[in-house]
Amino acid sequence: MHIISLDRNSPNAFVLVPYGAFSIEKPNKDQVWILNLDCKDPYPFCLTTTYGLRAKSVRLFPNLIHENRRISKPKDFSLLPRVIEYSPASISIEAEYQNQIKFLFSCFFIEPEVLVGNSQIRNLTETQIDITLQLALNLVPMGKGEPSHPEKVGNNQFITGYTDNLEPVLYMTGGPTAISNPFPALSIQLNLLPSSAQQLSWTLVSKETKSQSFERAKKIITSDWQNGFHAHIMEHKGLTIGIKTGEPEWDSAFFLSQVNAKTHFLEYIKEPGIPHFIKIRLPDSSSISDNLDSKSKTLTNLELNHLCQVLLPAEIDNAIYLIENQIKIQIANLERNPGNNNYETIYKGCPLLASLLLEIYEINQDIRLLERSFPDLCKLYQLWIIDPVSGTEMDNLHWESPTQLQIDSGLFSFDIWESYSRGLDIKKVESPALYAMLLKESKALSKISKILGERSEMRYFNHRVKEFQQRLEDCWQEKMCQYGYQDINTHLCSSGETVYQDHVSSEVEIHQNFTKPQRLHCQIFASDEYTRACRIRIKGKSSKGEPIEEVFKSPGLLWVSGRAHLTSKYLYQEIETLSFEGLNLQDEFILETVDLTQTDITCLLPFWADGGMEKHLQEMSSTLLDSHNDLLSIGIPETWEGERPLPDDLPLRVNVLWNTLILEGLANYGESQKAAELFTNIMRGIVHGLKDYDGFFPLFDSNTVQPVGQYNAISGLVPIHLFLIIAGIKLLSPTKVALWGSNPFPWPIEINWKGLSLWKEGDHTRITFPNGAAAEHNSEKPVLITAE
Repeated sequence: MHIISLDRNSPNAFVLVPYGAFSIEKPNKDQVWILNLDCKDPYPFCLTTTYGLRAKSVRLFPNLIHENRRISKPKDFSLLPRVIEYSPASISIEAEYQNQIKFLFSCFFIEPEVLVGNSQIRNLTETQIDITLQLALNLVPMGKGEPSHPEKVGNNQFITGYTDNLEPVLYMTGGPTAISNPFPALSIQLNLLPSSAQQLSWTLVSKETKSQSFERAKKIITSDWQNGFHAHIMEHKGLTIGIKTGEPEWDSAFFLSQVNAKTHFLEYIKEPGIPHFIKIRLPDSSSISDNLDSKSKTLTNLELNHLCQVLLPAEIDNAIYLIENQIKIQIANLERNPGNNNYETIYKGCPLLASLLLEIYEINQDIRLLERSFPDLCKLYQLWIIDPVSGTEMDNLHWESPTQLQIDSGLFSFDIWESYSRGLDIKKVESPALYAMLLKESKALSKISKILGERSEMRYFNHRVKEFQQRLEDCWQEKMCQYGYQDINTHLCSSGETVYQDHVSSEVEIHQNFTKPQRLHCQIFASDEYTRACRIRIKGKSSKGEPIEEVFKSPGLLWVSGRAHLTSKYLYQEIETLSFEGLNLQDEFILETVDLTQTDITCLLPFWADGGMEKHLQEMSSTLLDSHNDLLSIGIPETWEGERPLPDDLPLRVNVLWNTLILEGLANYGESQKAAELFTNIMRGIVHGLKDYDGFFPLFDSNTVQPVGQYNAISGLVPIHLFLIIAGIKLLSPTKVALWGSNPFPWPIEINWKGLSLWKEGDHTRITFPNGAAAEHNSEKPVLITAE
């Protein structure tokens, strides 16, 4: 059992949601709350929401008043308010005041619109204590509404308010008095005998009318809701892997990652028993669409892969559902658009679903899962190989858009949106990351073919393995000592040079020859903030001396912040003229040959794919991945300086998702010690985000360690699977564990899950299984240990 104790100084990320089988979800009624332990107002902690932006703010908080003094400031407590139990739909907080009073506050999302809980106060002294308990509801409505205030019906006093067709009611047992000063609250005087305790139940019901909320509150408060509360806690504990290391803040981050992942699941009222996933589920963005499939589409293959770092193996059923649903959505999109070569990025999501499904199979050995998924996996794989129009194999494989890679600033060479961006067309470039993904996917499909006895398919994918291994190796840049980008036609890494720079005119005579054919890139800068309806024409000659001409115009020429970029379709041996129509004479341009020397973190993906020559991987490991390099102090940045300086205003980010992929590759490659050191660096940023910003973030600034991006993003969760892989541990079930190598971390690792207990230090491992069977392993050799 994983025991937690997290106060305001600990890692924090507490989101409360209606969850799973305990709460069938309803569209547009998803009420999400967060806990704030670091309150600066006069109360010790509070739960907050906006009801999905239906209110400006809603705060629910307790207050204790002893000897006419409000207990709220940190200095008032001998034990700061701390979370001692947390699940997606429940939380328990305890605190102690001057070693005299112990306060326990708990709440549970019993229904989508109903919070219920207990407030318990215990006298720790040998004398009687008189104390006032207040439970406040501070609602600030959105637009027309009514702030929270006291009301009375018969002998029942409660707090209510009105905002956007919601009339919440706060109700409590014990006959409290409803007050309005200093906050609308339910207040009750308690007389605690020595070493005794008193407990009061409360509920907050937020339905469309006051009468509905009030009637439901009275029924809930007298029901056996605590049975459901304890059942939810027990279910949650069975789905949570307890990890203890020599870094308590890591342990908390591992725990919070698992709970946070679960908060994104719900059970939809139209499909009982079927889990659904919401990518963003926060108080300000909790409205659920009637068509949940549209929400699922926003989960990219890369995000799904990262989410499984947290779900597996404990939440394997949810992981399977997500993967199969992802396949189904992408196949449905493909079938609705046959022969369309303008796929959205989701149609050609990063090729890694077969690899992910094979990972699932290694855990559950469910051959039926492979049988029903294999045909569709092959179709999605062929999207990268076969031209959708001609039906023939494509020679030139490329990304459709830099957004497919989910890199923030590291792909500035291909981005068009920021001032530091260069705007190269990524479709004109060979990417080692794409070849690495296709290589790993080919290996996975080959293994699946073998398991299913599909010999011809296995031979086909084995052929593809060799092909992509060679394509990847061709991307090795000896001069840079790393894999890098290449022109999609010449297969060369051009270094780029400025050909011409000036103000625009109707026609610019250039007449420049190149020793090798070059792809051209032109940047145009408007002299004001307006876009231009313009045409740009390039004339020149090919390597065969034949005349070639290209015309660029809207909508293919996109203007962003007074700039436009174009990349030539053809390769030019000679440029003759460059002409402009529709531009101002004050506008400027730069014509240059394409520069592909700038690399980024995606170019390290051969580690993850187990591809590339041994000597090349070793060279990259030693030159680029020195964990003691200041540049890597919180992880591998998205890019780094190459042959040319980086733009002055380029923000350097550390991307958690991409660091996970690279470090998993390092660990599997045999560099577990280096992977452990870099993982330690990444955890600095993650823990900083949890302690100072109360959440998980996908990116961190390399220089300031400031978190960047969406709060509680899926791609910012701690990669728990990676941590265990680095330590040479793979949990397959509570009765089956794979071990290898030595634990490279400087302290032992303890794991507890459903009766399984595991301890590993160095190459020594002790295991106790749920049935009481025990085992020890004292070797770095791989071994599979089972309860039998």
